[in-house]
Amino acid sequence: MDIPIPKILMVDDRTENLLALESLLDEFDIEIIKATSGPEALKQSYRHDFALILLDVQMPGMDGYETATMLRAIEKTRYVPIIFVTAISHTEEHLFKGYESGAVDYLFKPIASEVLKSKVKVFIHLDQQNKKLLAQTVLLKEKNRQLQQERDMRADAEEQVRKALSIIEEQQKIFLEELRDAKDIQNFFLPAELPLIDKVTIASRYISAELIGGDLFDVTGLSPTKAGLMIADVTGHGIPAALLSSIVSYIFKHNVRNTASPGTVLRNISRSLRNYLPKNKFATLFYGIFDSETRVLTYLNAGHPPPIVIRNQSHKLVTLEATITPLGMPFTDSSDFDELKIQLYPGDKLLMYTDAIIDVMDENAISLGMAGLKQFIKEHSQLNLEVMMDNLYQYGLRYSRQEKYEDDFTMLALEL
Repeated sequence: MDIPIPKILMVDDRTENLLALESLLDEFDIEIIKATSGPEALKQSYRHDFALILLDVQMPGMDGYETATMLRAIEKTRYVPIIFVTAISHTEEHLFKGYESGAVDYLFKPIASEVLKSKVKVFIHLDQQNKKLLAQTVLLKEKNRQLQQERDMRADAEEQVRKALSIIEEQQKIFLEELRDAKDIQNFFLPAELPLIDKVTIASRYISAELIGGDLFDVTGLSPTKAGLMIADVTGHGIPAALLSSIVSYIFKHNVRNTASPGTVLRNISRSLRNYLPKNKFATLFYGIFDSETRVLTYLNAGHPPPIVIRNQSHKLVTLEATITPLGMPFTDSSDFDELKIQLYPGDKLLMYTDAIIDVMDENAISLGMAGLKQFIKEHSQLNLEVMMDNLYQYGLRYSRQEKYEDDFTMLALEL
Protein backbone atom coordinates (compact mmCIF):
# COMPACT_ATOMS: atom_id res chain seq x y z
CA MET A 1 0.00 0.00 0.00
CA ASP A 2 1.58 3.23 -1.17
CA ILE A 3 1.53 6.19 1.18
CA PRO A 4 2.11 9.58 -0.51
CA ILE A 5 5.25 11.51 0.36
CA PRO A 6 4.45 13.99 3.15
CA LYS A 7 4.15 17.63 2.13
CA ILE A 8 5.24 20.68 4.12
CA LEU A 9 4.05 24.21 3.43
CA MET A 10 6.61 26.98 4.05
CA VAL A 11 5.26 30.53 4.18
CA ASP A 12 7.56 33.59 4.21
CA ASP A 13 7.47 36.82 2.23
CA ARG A 14 11.25 36.63 1.72
CA THR A 15 12.39 34.08 -0.85
CA GLU A 16 15.83 33.76 0.70
CA ASN A 17 14.28 32.66 3.99
CA LEU A 18 12.28 29.97 2.21
CA LEU A 19 15.40 28.71 0.45
CA ALA A 20 17.31 28.64 3.74
CA LEU A 21 14.58 26.61 5.45
CA GLU A 22 14.38 24.26 2.50
CA SER A 23 18.13 23.61 2.59
CA LEU A 24 17.95 22.62 6.28
CA LEU A 25 15.41 19.91 5.45
CA ASP A 26 17.05 18.45 2.33
CA GLU A 27 17.75 15.15 4.14
CA PHE A 28 14.02 14.42 4.55
CA ASP A 29 11.99 12.53 1.96
CA ILE A 30 9.33 15.22 1.72
CA GLU A 31 7.77 17.57 -0.80
CA ILE A 32 8.10 21.24 0.10
CA ILE A 33 5.54 23.75 -1.15
CA LYS A 34 6.48 27.42 -0.76
CA ALA A 35 4.28 30.49 -0.47
CA THR A 36 5.33 34.12 -0.13
CA SER A 37 2.11 35.50 1.35
CA GLY A 38 -0.90 34.57 3.45
CA PRO A 39 -3.36 34.48 0.51
CA GLU A 40 -1.00 32.28 -1.48
CA ALA A 41 -0.70 29.94 1.52
CA LEU A 42 -4.50 29.62 1.66
CA LYS A 43 -4.60 28.76 -2.06
CA GLN A 44 -1.94 26.10 -1.63
CA SER A 45 -3.85 24.60 1.31
CA TYR A 46 -6.79 23.88 -0.99
CA ARG A 47 -4.53 22.18 -3.55
CA HIS A 48 -2.44 19.98 -1.24
CA ASP A 49 -2.68 17.92 1.93
CA PHE A 50 0.01 19.09 4.33
CA ALA A 51 1.61 17.27 7.24
CA LEU A 52 2.99 20.52 8.68
CA ILE A 53 2.96 24.27 8.04
CA LEU A 54 6.00 26.46 8.84
CA LEU A 55 4.57 29.97 8.96
CA ASP A 56 6.38 33.31 9.22
CA VAL A 57 4.70 35.78 11.57
CA GLN A 58 5.80 39.13 10.10
CA MET A 59 4.49 39.45 6.56
CA PRO A 60 3.02 42.45 4.75
CA GLY A 61 -0.72 42.47 4.25
CA MET A 62 -2.01 39.30 5.89
CA ASP A 63 0.43 38.43 8.70
CA GLY A 64 1.08 34.99 10.18
CA TYR A 65 -1.52 35.33 12.95
CA GLU A 66 -4.28 36.17 10.46
CA THR A 67 -3.17 33.39 8.13
CA ALA A 68 -3.17 30.81 10.94
CA THR A 69 -6.64 31.91 12.06
CA MET A 70 -8.01 31.46 8.55
CA LEU A 71 -6.32 28.06 8.19
CA ARG A 72 -8.01 26.94 11.41
CA ALA A 73 -11.37 28.06 9.98
CA ILE A 74 -10.97 25.81 6.91
CA GLU A 75 -12.16 22.24 7.46
CA LYS A 76 -9.34 20.74 5.39
CA THR A 77 -6.55 22.46 7.37
CA ARG A 78 -8.22 22.75 10.79
CA TYR A 79 -5.98 20.15 12.40
CA VAL A 80 -2.79 20.61 10.39
CA PRO A 81 0.01 21.49 12.89
CA ILE A 82 1.33 25.05 12.49
CA ILE A 83 4.77 26.11 13.73
CA PHE A 84 5.46 29.83 13.71
CA VAL A 85 8.90 30.83 12.45
CA THR A 86 9.68 34.29 13.77
CA ALA A 87 12.30 36.74 14.92
CA ILE A 88 9.91 38.71 17.14
CA SER A 89 10.07 38.96 20.93
CA HIS A 90 9.72 35.83 23.09
CA THR A 91 7.26 37.66 25.37
CA GLU A 92 4.13 35.96 26.63
CA GLU A 93 2.00 38.45 24.68
CA HIS A 94 3.37 37.24 21.35
CA LEU A 95 3.42 33.59 22.37
CA PHE A 96 -0.17 33.65 23.61
CA LYS A 97 -1.34 35.41 20.46
CA GLY A 98 0.31 32.72 18.38
CA TYR A 99 -1.21 29.84 20.32
CA GLU A 100 -4.65 31.49 20.26
CA SER A 101 -4.45 31.86 16.49
CA GLY A 102 -3.70 28.17 16.10
CA ALA A 103 0.04 27.48 16.42
CA VAL A 104 1.31 24.40 18.26
CA ASP A 105 4.91 25.57 18.53
CA TYR A 106 7.42 28.34 17.81
CA LEU A 107 10.81 28.42 16.10
CA PHE A 108 12.79 31.57 16.78
CA LYS A 109 15.26 33.02 14.31
CA PRO A 110 18.12 32.36 13.89
CA ILE A 111 16.86 28.81 13.59
CA ALA A 112 18.86 25.98 15.16
CA SER A 113 19.11 23.28 12.51
CA GLU A 114 18.77 20.32 14.88
CA VAL A 115 15.76 21.82 16.66
CA LEU A 116 13.99 22.37 13.34
CA LYS A 117 14.78 18.86 12.12
CA SER A 118 13.62 17.18 15.34
CA LYS A 119 10.28 19.00 15.32
CA VAL A 120 9.68 18.32 11.64
CA LYS A 121 10.58 14.65 12.10
CA VAL A 122 7.98 14.17 14.83
CA PHE A 123 5.12 15.71 12.85
CA ILE A 124 6.06 13.90 9.63
CA HIS A 125 6.10 10.59 11.51
CA LEU A 126 2.71 11.28 13.08
CA ASP A 127 1.24 12.22 9.70
CA GLN A 128 2.57 9.08 8.01
CA GLN A 129 1.30 6.79 10.78
CA ASN A 130 -2.13 8.40 10.61
CA LYS A 131 -2.28 7.99 6.83
CA LYS A 132 -1.25 4.35 7.07
CA LEU A 133 -3.91 3.61 9.66
CA LEU A 134 -6.58 5.43 7.66
CA ALA A 135 -5.57 3.52 4.54
CA GLN A 136 -5.85 0.24 6.45
CA THR A 137 -9.36 1.19 7.56
CA VAL A 138 -10.41 1.99 4.00
CA LEU A 139 -8.95 -1.30 2.80
CA LEU A 140 -10.82 -3.30 5.44
CA LYS A 141 -14.11 -1.59 4.61
CA GLU A 142 -13.63 -2.27 0.91
CA LYS A 143 -12.82 -5.93 1.58
CA ASN A 144 -15.95 -6.31 3.67
CA ARG A 145 -18.09 -4.74 0.94
CA GLN A 146 -16.65 -7.05 -1.71
CA LEU A 147 -17.11 -10.12 0.44
CA GLN A 148 -20.72 -9.21 1.15
CA GLN A 149 -21.40 -8.96 -2.59
CA GLU A 150 -19.69 -12.26 -3.29
CA ARG A 151 -21.60 -14.00 -0.50
CA ASP A 152 -24.90 -12.90 -2.04
CA MET A 153 -23.86 -13.83 -5.57
CA ARG A 154 -22.02 -17.11 -5.14
CA ALA A 155 -23.01 -20.49 -3.86
CA ASP A 156 -19.77 -20.96 -1.97
CA ALA A 157 -20.55 -18.19 0.51
CA GLU A 158 -19.03 -20.01 3.50
CA GLU A 159 -15.67 -20.36 1.76
CA GLN A 160 -15.66 -16.67 0.93
CA VAL A 161 -16.33 -15.77 4.53
CA ARG A 162 -13.40 -17.88 5.68
CA LYS A 163 -11.18 -16.09 3.21
CA ALA A 164 -12.47 -12.77 4.43
CA LEU A 165 -11.71 -13.64 8.04
CA SER A 166 -8.20 -14.64 7.07
CA ILE A 167 -7.66 -11.31 5.30
CA ILE A 168 -9.08 -9.34 8.21
CA GLU A 169 -6.91 -11.22 10.70
CA GLU A 170 -3.81 -10.38 8.68
CA GLN A 171 -4.84 -6.76 8.40
CA GLN A 172 -5.42 -6.62 12.15
CA LYS A 173 -1.87 -7.81 12.73
CA ILE A 174 -0.58 -5.04 10.49
CA PHE A 175 -2.86 -2.56 12.23
CA LEU A 176 -1.51 -3.55 15.66
CA GLU A 177 2.06 -3.13 14.43
CA GLU A 178 1.24 0.37 13.29
CA LEU A 179 -0.32 1.10 16.67
CA ARG A 180 2.86 -0.06 18.42
CA ASP A 181 4.85 2.34 16.25
CA ALA A 182 2.44 5.13 17.18
CA LYS A 183 2.89 4.18 20.85
CA ASP A 184 6.65 4.63 20.51
CA ILE A 185 6.02 8.11 19.16
CA GLN A 186 3.68 8.88 22.05
CA ASN A 187 6.37 7.83 24.54
CA PHE A 188 8.59 10.51 23.01
CA PHE A 189 6.48 13.12 24.79
CA LEU A 190 6.99 11.61 28.25
CA PRO A 191 9.93 12.80 30.38
CA ALA A 192 13.07 10.72 29.85
CA GLU A 193 14.38 11.57 33.33
CA LEU A 194 12.82 13.02 36.47
CA PRO A 195 14.54 16.17 37.82
CA LEU A 196 16.31 16.20 41.16
CA ILE A 197 14.71 18.54 43.72
CA ASP A 198 16.12 19.26 47.18
CA LYS A 199 14.61 17.14 49.98
CA VAL A 200 12.08 15.53 47.61
CA THR A 201 11.74 12.09 46.02
CA ILE A 202 9.76 11.93 42.78
CA ALA A 203 8.70 8.68 41.11
CA SER A 204 6.49 7.71 38.20
CA ARG A 205 4.90 4.71 36.55
CA TYR A 206 3.68 4.55 32.95
CA ILE A 207 2.70 1.03 31.89
CA SER A 208 0.94 1.18 28.56
CA ALA A 209 -1.88 -0.99 27.38
CA GLU A 210 -1.57 -2.59 23.95
CA LEU A 211 -3.39 0.28 22.23
CA ILE A 212 -2.25 3.87 22.32
CA GLY A 213 -4.22 6.15 24.62
CA GLY A 214 -4.60 9.61 26.01
CA ASP A 215 -2.56 9.54 29.25
CA LEU A 216 0.41 11.83 29.77
CA PHE A 217 2.49 13.28 32.59
CA ASP A 218 5.37 15.69 32.94
CA VAL A 219 7.81 16.79 35.66
CA THR A 220 9.61 20.09 35.12
CA GLY A 221 12.49 21.25 37.28
CA LEU A 222 11.77 24.97 37.68
CA SER A 223 14.64 25.59 40.13
CA PRO A 224 16.79 23.55 42.56
CA THR A 225 13.89 23.72 45.03
CA LYS A 226 10.82 23.81 42.78
CA ALA A 227 9.20 21.23 40.53
CA GLY A 228 6.18 21.45 38.27
CA LEU A 229 4.08 18.25 38.39
CA MET A 230 1.50 17.54 35.67
CA ILE A 231 -0.71 14.54 34.93
CA ALA A 232 -3.49 14.53 32.34
CA ASP A 233 -5.90 12.36 30.39
CA VAL A 234 -7.58 13.18 27.07
CA THR A 235 -11.08 11.81 26.47
CA GLY A 236 -11.39 8.84 24.18
CA HIS A 237 -9.08 6.03 23.19
CA GLY A 238 -6.81 5.00 20.36
CA ILE A 239 -5.34 7.19 17.67
CA PRO A 240 -7.48 10.35 18.18
CA ALA A 241 -6.73 10.41 21.92
CA ALA A 242 -3.01 9.84 21.30
CA LEU A 243 -2.81 12.68 18.79
CA LEU A 244 -4.71 15.03 21.09
CA SER A 245 -2.55 14.09 24.09
CA SER A 246 0.54 14.93 22.01
CA ILE A 247 -0.94 18.35 21.30
CA VAL A 248 -1.71 18.88 24.99
CA SER A 249 1.89 17.91 25.84
CA TYR A 250 3.31 20.35 23.31
CA ILE A 251 1.12 23.20 24.53
CA PHE A 252 1.97 22.44 28.16
CA LYS A 253 5.73 22.29 27.58
CA HIS A 254 5.70 25.66 25.84
CA ASN A 255 3.73 27.30 28.63
CA VAL A 256 5.18 25.80 31.79
CA ARG A 257 8.60 27.50 31.69
CA ASN A 258 7.17 30.93 30.90
CA THR A 259 5.32 31.38 34.18
CA ALA A 260 5.45 30.27 37.81
CA SER A 261 1.66 30.33 38.05
CA PRO A 262 -0.37 27.09 37.65
CA GLY A 263 -3.46 29.21 37.03
CA THR A 264 -1.85 31.01 34.11
CA VAL A 265 -0.53 27.76 32.65
CA LEU A 266 -3.95 26.07 32.73
CA ARG A 267 -5.71 29.17 31.42
CA ASN A 268 -3.38 29.33 28.42
CA ILE A 269 -3.72 25.59 27.75
CA SER A 270 -7.51 25.82 27.90
CA ARG A 271 -7.57 28.71 25.43
CA SER A 272 -5.27 26.92 23.01
CA LEU A 273 -7.12 23.60 23.20
CA ARG A 274 -10.33 25.18 21.97
CA ASN A 275 -8.63 25.51 18.58
CA TYR A 276 -7.86 21.77 18.38
CA LEU A 277 -10.34 19.68 20.31
CA PRO A 278 -13.45 18.56 18.44
CA LYS A 279 -16.84 18.87 20.08
CA ASN A 280 -17.36 16.62 23.10
CA LYS A 281 -13.59 16.20 23.52
CA PHE A 282 -11.68 17.59 26.48
CA ALA A 283 -8.67 16.98 28.72
CA THR A 284 -8.60 16.50 32.48
CA LEU A 285 -5.38 17.86 33.94
CA PHE A 286 -3.79 18.38 37.35
CA TYR A 287 -0.83 20.76 37.61
CA GLY A 288 0.95 21.83 40.75
CA ILE A 289 4.22 23.52 41.69
CA PHE A 290 5.92 22.19 44.82
CA ASP A 291 8.42 24.37 46.70
CA SER A 292 10.70 22.24 48.90
CA GLU A 293 11.78 25.28 50.93
CA THR A 294 8.27 26.23 52.09
CA ARG A 295 6.88 22.68 51.51
CA VAL A 296 3.83 24.27 49.88
CA LEU A 297 2.08 22.78 46.85
CA THR A 298 0.30 25.37 44.68
CA TYR A 299 -2.07 23.63 42.29
CA LEU A 300 -5.18 23.52 40.11
CA ASN A 301 -7.27 20.48 39.24
CA ALA A 302 -9.20 20.65 35.98
CA GLY A 303 -11.64 17.76 36.28
CA HIS A 304 -8.93 15.17 36.96
CA PRO A 305 -9.27 12.24 39.42
CA PRO A 306 -8.27 13.86 42.74
CA PRO A 307 -4.64 13.35 43.79
CA ILE A 308 -4.22 12.06 47.34
CA VAL A 309 -1.97 13.51 50.05
CA ILE A 310 -0.89 10.89 52.60
CA ARG A 311 -0.10 12.52 55.96
CA ASN A 312 2.90 10.86 57.61
CA GLN A 313 2.06 11.77 61.21
CA SER A 314 -1.69 11.17 61.26
CA HIS A 315 -1.92 8.68 58.35
CA LYS A 316 -4.94 10.66 57.17
CA LEU A 317 -5.70 11.10 53.48
CA VAL A 318 -6.46 14.46 51.88
CA THR A 319 -7.94 14.54 48.36
CA LEU A 320 -7.23 17.47 46.04
CA GLU A 321 -10.63 17.66 44.37
CA ALA A 322 -11.32 19.28 41.01
CA THR A 323 -12.21 22.96 41.24
CA ILE A 324 -12.59 23.77 37.54
CA THR A 325 -14.02 21.95 34.54
CA PRO A 326 -11.82 19.93 32.19
CA LEU A 327 -9.70 21.97 29.79
CA GLY A 328 -10.93 22.75 26.29
CA MET A 329 -14.59 23.02 27.22
CA PRO A 330 -16.16 26.13 25.69
CA PHE A 331 -17.90 27.16 28.92
CA THR A 332 -14.74 27.21 31.08
CA ASP A 333 -14.52 30.84 32.20
CA SER A 334 -11.09 32.51 32.34
CA SER A 335 -11.90 33.83 35.82
CA ASP A 336 -12.20 30.30 37.24
CA PHE A 337 -8.47 29.60 37.38
CA ASP A 338 -7.91 30.45 41.05
CA GLU A 339 -4.99 28.53 42.54
CA LEU A 340 -5.17 26.44 45.70
CA LYS A 341 -2.39 25.71 48.19
CA ILE A 342 -1.71 22.87 50.61
CA GLN A 343 1.04 22.65 53.22
CA LEU A 344 3.02 19.41 53.25
CA TYR A 345 5.20 18.10 56.06
CA PRO A 346 8.25 15.80 56.29
CA GLY A 347 7.28 12.26 55.37
CA ASP A 348 4.09 13.26 53.55
CA LYS A 349 3.40 11.71 50.16
CA LEU A 350 1.47 13.01 47.14
CA LEU A 351 -0.02 10.39 44.77
CA MET A 352 -1.34 11.44 41.32
CA TYR A 353 -2.94 8.98 38.90
CA THR A 354 -5.21 8.56 35.89
CA ASP A 355 -8.44 6.59 35.89
CA ALA A 356 -7.05 3.14 34.98
CA ILE A 357 -6.66 2.04 38.62
CA ILE A 358 -10.07 3.27 39.85
CA ASP A 359 -11.88 1.91 36.77
CA VAL A 360 -10.77 -1.73 37.11
CA MET A 361 -13.75 -4.03 37.69
CA ASP A 362 -14.19 -7.33 39.47
CA GLU A 363 -16.17 -10.31 38.12
CA ASN A 364 -19.41 -8.58 39.22
CA ALA A 365 -18.59 -5.45 37.17
CA ILE A 366 -17.99 -3.41 40.35
CA SER A 367 -15.17 -0.92 39.91
CA LEU A 368 -12.45 -0.43 42.51
CA GLY A 369 -13.29 3.27 42.69
CA MET A 370 -11.93 5.93 45.01
CA ALA A 371 -13.02 4.00 48.09
CA GLY A 372 -10.99 0.96 47.10
CA LEU A 373 -7.97 3.08 46.21
CA LYS A 374 -8.08 4.90 49.55
CA GLN A 375 -8.39 1.64 51.46
CA PHE A 376 -5.30 0.27 49.73
CA ILE A 377 -3.33 3.46 50.47
CA LYS A 378 -4.30 3.40 54.15
CA GLU A 379 -3.03 -0.16 54.47
CA HIS A 380 0.24 0.58 52.64
CA SER A 381 0.94 4.21 53.58
CA GLN A 382 4.34 3.44 55.12
CA LEU A 383 5.78 1.92 51.96
CA ASN A 384 8.17 3.97 49.86
CA LEU A 385 6.86 5.35 46.55
CA GLU A 386 8.41 2.74 44.27
CA VAL A 387 7.10 -0.24 46.25
CA MET A 388 3.68 1.38 46.80
CA MET A 389 3.10 1.99 43.09
CA ASP A 390 4.27 -1.50 42.11
CA ASN A 391 2.05 -3.09 44.75
CA LEU A 392 -0.90 -0.97 43.68
CA TYR A 393 -0.43 -2.03 40.06
CA GLN A 394 -0.50 -5.69 41.06
CA TYR A 395 -3.45 -5.10 43.39
CA GLY A 396 -5.54 -3.76 40.50
CA LEU A 397 -4.75 -6.87 38.43
CA ARG A 398 -5.73 -9.17 41.30
CA TYR A 399 -8.95 -7.21 41.82
CA SER A 400 -9.96 -7.53 38.17
CA ARG A 401 -8.52 -11.05 37.78
CA GLN A 402 -6.96 -9.88 34.52
CA GLU A 403 -3.43 -10.17 33.19
CA LYS A 404 -3.28 -6.55 32.11
CA TYR A 405 -5.12 -3.26 32.35
CA GLU A 406 -7.48 -2.15 29.58
CA ASP A 407 -6.10 1.39 29.79
CA ASP A 408 -2.69 2.92 30.37
CA PHE A 409 -1.61 2.72 34.02
CA THR A 410 -0.12 6.12 34.81
CA MET A 411 1.02 7.44 38.19
CA LEU A 412 3.18 10.28 39.44
CA ALA A 413 4.18 10.60 43.10
CA LEU A 414 6.18 12.84 45.43
CA GLU A 415 7.54 12.22 48.93
CA LEU A 416 9.20 14.66 51.30
